[in-house]
Amino acid sequence: MKVWVVAGEYPSVEHPGRGPFVADQVTALLEAGHQVRVISCVPPSLRPVANTVLRPAAHTLVSTVRPTVQGLLGLAGGPKETRRAAAPEKPVPPASTTTEASAGGRSSVRHMAGVAVHAVRGTARVVHDAAGTTMAVRRMVQEMEQLAEQEGLPDVIHAHNVFPAGIAAGQFAVAQKLPYVVTEHMSAYMRGQYSAVELAAAIRVLDRAAAVIAVSSIQAEALPIPTDRVRVVPNVVMVDRFRQRSPQAATSGAVVAIGTLTPRKRLDSVVQAYAALPEELRQAHPLRVLGRGPEQGALRELAVSLGLSADVVEGGASREAVAQALSNAAVVVSASMAETFGVVLIEALSCGVPFVAVDSGGPRDIWAPGMGRLVGRRVDPALPDVEVFFVVEAPEDVALLPDVVVDGPGRRGGAAPESVAALSEALATTLTEGSDAAQDKVRRQSAIDRFGPNAVATALEHIYREVASAR
Repeated sequence: MKVWVVAGEYPSVEHPGRGPFVADQVTALLEAGHQVRVISCVPPSLRPVANTVLRPAAHTLVSTVRPTVQGLLGLAGGPKETRRAAAPEKPVPPASTTTEASAGGRSSVRHMAGVAVHAVRGTARVVHDAAGTTMAVRRMVQEMEQLAEQEGLPDVIHAHNVFPAGIAAGQFAVAQKLPYVVTEHMSAYMRGQYSAVELAAAIRVLDRAAAVIAVSSIQAEALPIPTDRVRVVPNVVMVDRFRQRSPQAATSGAVVAIGTLTPRKRLDSVVQAYAALPEELRQAHPLRVLGRGPEQGALRELAVSLGLSADVVEGGASREAVAQALSNAAVVVSASMAETFGVVLIEALSCGVPFVAVDSGGPRDIWAPGMGRLVGRRVDPALPDVEVFFVVEAPEDVALLPDVVVDGPGRRGGAAPESVAALSEALATTLTEGSDAAQDKVRRQSAIDRFGPNAVATALEHIYREVASAR
C-alpha cells in the first residue's frame, strides 16, 4: 500500500534522537513491502528551557498565547481547499537530497533508508501554542500538496500525535477525501495537561479520523473519545538490534535504568531502592543509570549521600551503547510517573532480561507472568487517602490495580517511601531468584511476537486496508 506518515518529530542528521519510534515503524512497514513517504515538521522547542530555569515564564507564555476555542477548533476542523494532484511523470530519485523554497520557509527532501522524508523547520513553539501549531500545520499541508503533485495521492495517511501532525493530516485528507489514521503517543492526556481548548481540538481531529490508535490500553482509556473507537497497536521494537544476554548476566549483571534525567522519570526512586538492597546483592549487581537531563547532578549527589558512587549515574548513551548495557543486565528497572508505552522494558525483554517497573500506564500491557514484576498501588475505598503498594506477580493481582493511573500534582514531589520499599523488594526478589537461558529465550520470543516489526506491521496493514476499503 501507499502510505504517508505525518509526524511532528522524525530523526534527522541534526537531531537523530527525535521520534525514533516513528522511524522504526516506517522501517517495519517498508520491510513488509509498503511504499512509505514521511512528512515531518520539527520546529525548535523551548521545552528544555521551560523544564529548567524558565518553567514559570514558560507557563506564563503559554497562557498568554493560548488560542481561543473558535481559533483552535477552526484549525482542527476547517480544512482549506486543495486541488487534487496528478501523478508525476518521473518518480522521486533515490539516495538524493534536495532543498527548495516554500511559502513558510525552506524545506528539504531527505532520502533516509529508502524513505523520502519531507522535513520542514520553522519558528519555535512551546507545547501547542497557537502560532506554532498554525505554522507547523500550514507547512506540513504544503509539503503534502507538493508530494501529491510529484507522486499522486496515497491510499492512507497515518499521523503520529494530534498536535500538529493529526491536524495537518486531517486538513489535507478531508479535503482530498482520503482516510487518515492517528496514533497518539503523548502522555499529556494521562497526566491531565491539556486545556479544554486543546482537548476540544483533539476530539475534532480524532472524531474525523478513520481509525484512532493508542500505544497501550491505558493510553486508549485516557484519550478524550469513547474507548471502543480506539485500537491498541504498540510501538514497534526492532528486536534484531538486541541479542540475548549471556547466562552470567543473571548472576553478575548490572541493575540498569534508562531514561531522561527529569523528575517525571523518578530515577531518584531507583537510586533509593537500589541503595536499600542487601549488601551482597549490591556487590554482585552494580547500578547503572543511563540518560541525559537536568537531574544528573542531583542524582549523583543523592547516590553519594546514600553511600554509592556518583559514577552510577553515567549520563547519556547511544542506541548501540544501550543495547550493549541491556545485553549485560541482570534486571531493568523503571519508576516513571506516567508512561504511555515503555520501550526500554521491551528492549530488555528482547535481550531476555526481566524488568521491575512501577505501574505507570504502559507497563501494564507489557507485563505478563515470567516477564518481570510490577509495583502497583491499591486504595481501600474505606481509606481513600491511604495508598498500599504491592508487587504484582500473578494475573489475579492486576485486578487489584486502579482503573486509572493517578499522576496528579500531589504526586510530583517524589515517590512515597512505601513505593520505594516495594520497588526495592521487587528488585531483591528478581535478583535473588535468578534466571536461566530457557527463561531468557521465552522473554525474547515474547518481545518478538508482541512488539516485533512483523507483528506491528501486520496490525497496521489490517487497519490501513480496512479504512481504505471503506472510502
